[in-house]
Amino acid sequence: MKRLLFAAALVLLGIAVLPATHADATAFPSSPTGIHVTSTTHNSFTVGLNASRNAGSYRLYVSRRRSDVYVANIKAGKHTSGLHVYSATKPSLRTGALTYITAPYYYRVVAVLGANRAYSANVFSVGLKPSTPTSLHVVGRYLSWASGGATGFTIQQATNAAMTQGVVNRSIRGAAHQFTPYALRSGTTYWFRVHATTQRTASAWTPAVAMQVGTHEQSARVMTYNILITTSDGTLEDGHTISNWVPGRRDAAAALIKSVNPDVIGIQEGNNWVGPPTDHLRQVDSLNNAIDGGNTYTIAATEVLCCGPGFMRTGDYILYKPSVYTPYAPAGAFAIDSNPSRWAVYQPLENKATGARVLFVCTHLIAGGPTADLRRQGETNELLSGVATVERSLAQPVPVVYVGDFNSNPVVKQHPLDAPAIAMRNAHIADARDVTPSRTNERYDSENEYSRTPPAFSIFIDYVYAGPGVSVTGWGQALHLSAGKFVGTIPSDHNPVYAAIRFSY
Repeated sequence: MKRLLFAAALVLLGIAVLPATHADATAFPSSPTGIHVTSTTHNSFTVGLNASRNAGSYRLYVSRRRSDVYVANIKAGKHTSGLHVYSATKPSLRTGALTYITAPYYYRVVAVLGANRAYSANVFSVGLKPSTPTSLHVVGRYLSWASGGATGFTIQQATNAAMTQGVVNRSIRGAAHQFTPYALRSGTTYWFRVHATTQRTASAWTPAVAMQVGTHEQSARVMTYNILITTSDGTLEDGHTISNWVPGRRDAAAALIKSVNPDVIGIQEGNNWVGPPTDHLRQVDSLNNAIDGGNTYTIAATEVLCCGPGFMRTGDYILYKPSVYTPYAPAGAFAIDSNPSRWAVYQPLENKATGARVLFVCTHLIAGGPTADLRRQGETNELLSGVATVERSLAQPVPVVYVGDFNSNPVVKQHPLDAPAIAMRNAHIADARDVTPSRTNERYDSENEYSRTPPAFSIFIDYVYAGPGVSVTGWGQALHLSAGKFVGTIPSDHNPVYAAIRFSY
């Protein structure tokens, strides 16, 4: 009581009295907990948290660069110009206007009491809210839409316009703006809508559109495999000696193919002679013989064999199971670059049991760093133009599957312009790995550098691309590993990439 009367007297005299916690310089607030994003917009987000004991205020540190919000860097004032700091007296903090990006923003929350600070235990991340996609429409058996920047999309399927019955959600990654749904019943009307996602933050849904399915689906498994040309035998790649094709690499490659059992395969770098040219045994022939004596697969007639008029070797080949598929139109090849020669080969195929038709295309773009990006852009445009010419020559439009070594990836500095992917997206052709619900061995790079321990950065230059009307239900790479290392002879400096697809007929 005496203490209260004394304090009251001081107040009457105009002398401020601070709470004991503020007067005590040794008091610390408790570390923030319960941190979560309560709302997002296209250029801001709000963070909520539990009230920290003794906290007089809170601060929110936000940056595109994760290191900016490390505790040591905050304390030292070491950060980029992109660091933003926001303050509030209550445990709810809203950012100001941020620049919309598809990459995450990183943030940390700090409880403040005078000069004392208590930092959240973790760095958190959030994606800003992407714009709602527009122009969703049905084109035959696939969906197409327009969108701003996003890291993925969710396609919601239902059997009624209210989107409440038979609901199925399919998520795809990347910037693809098309999707071919699958497992649909012929004669049924389906409704679809799409929202964009950025780092798991979703936009609003588009209006729903209807699709009536009047066709059936054909399942198939396809593969692409750069088997590494035989002139590489005995040479070094990143310090690793490449084994001979025969014996060794050939049988290991054949074993990998058999483990996947694809219906159709695209082979790159298979043109060297195995033995004298007069034997007419190409590397691809040698591989086919090693699979099971050439009984399972037939090599499409995409080039003129040695050594008469028009003789050529493309290095790209298509193998198909004659027990399952038969050519319904001639195979062929067309040039996509002249110096050095680059080709695309193709084979129209018909399923012998159902009559389902597909055009299978295989290619190998030029290798090289940034200086080759524009060359690959030109090659991809020539690829698409050549396929369009082939399609016009066929009796009716058919789904197209593209496979090959495209020598480009968007996540590495060596390829600032991922021209093949851009051209494919513009043509509504989807990377199978982006649109599939299932992925196997995705952590490994498709180019293994002939290292006993394969690099695992999810960097890919080998692709299966699904044209409009082709859906993808699985994707993978075939590697024979034990404890993260290759077992036995490494067959190539590339891993075979495969996909389970469906196409309408």
